[in-house]
Amino acid sequence: MIKKTTMAYTAGALLAAALLLTWAFAPRPMDVQTAQARLGRFEAAIEEDGRTRLRERYLVSAPLAGRLRRIELHEGDRVQAGAVLAMLDRCCRPCWTNARCANSSRSSRSREPTCSAPAPALR
Repeated sequence: MIKKTTMAYTAGALLAAALLLTWAFAPRPMDVQTAQARLGRFEAAIEEDGRTRLRERYLVSAPLAGRLRRIELHEGDRVQAGAVLAMLDRCCRPCWTNARCANSSRSSRSREPTCSAPAPALR
């Protein structure tokens, strides 16, 4: 049979362990910032790195043959409606739909543009 003193020590140890676990897992108060609420513009930015995954692949192309000139715009530049965004130098070798280009491309096998057709502006 178990002695009363052993039972008392066991009960005290279990109670102490329960109190210790309760104290260890109890929520702690957090420091917070407080300020007066005022009417104004709210601006916040979040900068994070991420990864994107393609669900479907698309091929973006134009029905024009040529070389794209250097684009002078940078990310975030403002543009107006109808402004020229890029210029395309026609390359006559694969340009068979235009009669002037078709004639000049048959006579020349060089990679340089030989066509006198004006370069289109991409808007």
